[in-house]
Amino acid sequence: MAHQLSLYEGALRVRISGVGEAQPLYHDLHNFLNNLPEPVTVIIDLTMASSFGRTLQAMLYRVLQHRAVENIGICFTDQDLAADVRSMATALASVRRVKVAHTEHELLAAYGLADPPTQPRRLSGMLSRLNNLPQKST
Repeated sequence: MAHQLSLYEGALRVRISGVGEAQPLYHDLHNFLNNLPEPVTVIIDLTMASSFGRTLQAMLYRVLQHRAVENIGICFTDQDLAADVRSMATALASVRRVKVAHTEHELLAAYGLADPPTQPRRLSGMLSRLNNLPQKST
């Protein structure tokens, strides 16, 4: 499966994995947006995407101008996609409010759909011991 759509807590999540196929994503997303009773925030999750080509960007740009889209958030971790995400966010910013972050929770908190973290991020599990090691001086 190249994409997955889910509506949860006032946000429509669009998860793209691998190489997203533009036409099926466009049709599924457009049909989903047509059936929504009120505008929602759309979160595009590119965490599992291996590419974000021009065709996919053009289709998303077109469908995200739908009347049911209130805000747009894009999350990704692969720095190879940074330039494409930046150009997409710049183009979409002319028609909607757009935010880019590393995690979905950061986007939800930015749009007021989730509580912001109350504590700073910390390493957990086996990695937590790395905080206690003395730093090497060079």
